Amino acid sequence: MEGAVTRSAQAWPVVDGQRLDQAWTVEVGDQGLISGYGLLAEIVELGDYPVVSEQEAFERLSDPRFSAQMTAMPAAVREGDVAVASPEWVAPTEPPAPPASGESVSWPVNDVEIVDARLGLATQWQADGSVVIVPAYAFTDADGGTWSVIAVAEEKLDFSTE
Repeated sequence: MEGAVTRSAQAWPVVDGQRLDQAWTVEVGDQGLISGYGLLAEIVELGDYPVVSEQEAFERLSDPRFSAQMTAMPAAVREGDVAVASPEWVAPTEPPAPPASGESVSWPVNDVEIVDARLGLATQWQADGSVVIVPAYAFTDADGGTWSVIAVAEEKLDFSTE
């Protein structure tokens, strides 16, 4: 297949010895470079910001203002696992019946056990389109999932909606 990707590579910028979460990626095929992408803007120092404690950051995971998000990959593609596509075609199934009028709406609650916390860096997109690298805690649960929350103290956060 002409133009098919035969090799790909990723590189991550490093700030203060910590890898950032924005990779540069290149893909190469038999005929040469197929694509390359990543952020090219210069990293500009903005100074030091006060950071919340590990406990305060943990409490932010339940605070909707901080939009805590689970960033873990499904178990099939976690580190050390290999995801393999099935070589066999699987026929689609019928969708489940819709709930009856007045039935409860499914809203699963997952209990997780946090087993590790690490203060690091994360990319934060701003309303004007700029990107900043901020201190953030990464919490790891017992199943290997990662939960991330900004670590900058509230007095240095702008909660305005404009």
